[in-house]
Amino acid sequence: MRVLLLVLLLHPIQKVCTEVKLPPYHLSNCVQSMVVVLQQSTTIKFSQKDLKEVHINYPDAWQMRQQNDPRIKGVVYNLVRRGIATEVNINELQAGDIVQFWNESWGHCGIAKGANYPKRLLWLYSSMPSTNFSLRSFPFPDEFYACRIKKQFLK
Repeated sequence: MRVLLLVLLLHPIQKVCTEVKLPPYHLSNCVQSMVVVLQQSTTIKFSQKDLKEVHINYPDAWQMRQQNDPRIKGVVYNLVRRGIATEVNINELQAGDIVQFWNESWGHCGIAKGANYPKRLLWLYSSMPSTNFSLRSFPFPDEFYACRIKKQFLK
């Protein structure tokens, strides 16, 4: 158990989340912060097409959610489609996993720190207007998507 805990604490993505100083939210929203963390802790590169997918930059994004279009998974969709990560469900979530979620009227992405299943809370490193980039808890969302980056892409 101690070895597993040590591995989770030393996960390169988690390490960057605790060390990186990202700009305030109005200069770097949750997706932009995610891209910075991934670029600093992995070997992943993002093309313009990738960034469009990660940002879920589609004029009909709300319709896409209603139609269960896989592109609504944003960064999870992009990394899994490219073979960089494997999709995981909320019960498999580990520290360092990449998360995109949606509630009734808003979406968010971040890097998992963990989950408290009895309390139905999700802990994420992410950027929010009220907290900038920080560790924050969220109630379990309506729609949840996550992926785990394959080891060969971690620095």
